[in-house]
Amino acid sequence: MVAGPVAKAAAAGPPSWKLTTPHNAAAQGLVVGGFGGLETGRALFVEFGWPPGTAHPGGWIAALQALAPVTNADGREARATALAFTGTGLARMGLDDHAQNSFSKPFREGMFQEDRARRLGDRRGETWQGTVIAGGPQWSANTHQPTPPDGAPTQAQSTTPITVHAVVLLYDTDEVAAETWSAAVEAALALHDVRVVHRLPLVLDPDNMGVSREHFGFADGLSQPAPFDAQAVTLAGVPAPADGRNSVPLGEFLIGHLNGHHEKAPG
Repeated sequence: MVAGPVAKAAAAGPPSWKLTTPHNAAAQGLVVGGFGGLETGRALFVEFGWPPGTAHPGGWIAALQALAPVTNADGREARATALAFTGTGLARMGLDDHAQNSFSKPFREGMFQEDRARRLGDRRGETWQGTVIAGGPQWSANTHQPTPPDGAPTQAQSTTPITVHAVVLLYDTDEVAAETWSAAVEAALALHDVRVVHRLPLVLDPDNMGVSREHFGFADGLSQPAPFDAQAVTLAGVPAPADGRNSVPLGEFLIGHLNGHHEKAPG
């Protein structure tokens, strides 16, 4: 028997993978890294105030870009911004049904879709399970759910009190700067009928064991997969290989690239 580990030990520190040009300028920086050098920040969950089906006032995007331009993946920033939309948010922004249907079903249907809830174990037999938070989830995209077939038991909760259309993530160096910045962004968005309906601090304070945990309570930074794509990704300065241990197809992170099914990720 050969002594020693079965697999070669991983190198210390996070992988140095990067997106190549022009992919780095077209992708958000959050795809490549978690802005680990910025130790605090704010997540602003927002709702669009204009009625469904009406033309959206695009000024809020310009207002956000003026105060917190979305950070791309071409380099390191003094502070960083990321922006994400829900399916209902994209619809409010005017994305038509044909384009919406190009996204994956879980994204389009949401967590309250009957069959998905059953497969996740939210319903066992004919009984819907309780929720971690008393009263159930408080915010979601509030995706419209079709009426189930006659006789099918329905989930007690199919909507939430708070509707979220987009999330603005702001990463900064310290608490004072993060709070000042997020307040300025919130005030600017309010002028364009974009209202912050939920806030979440992004602070990685080590616990009494010296472990930083993210907001779900998991230890942060334990897993660092390295995406591979022969044309779009480099690892340590060379085309990223598929090593079978830590590498994941780039399409699992970024739409338009090959995913684990060897097809372009939908969207």
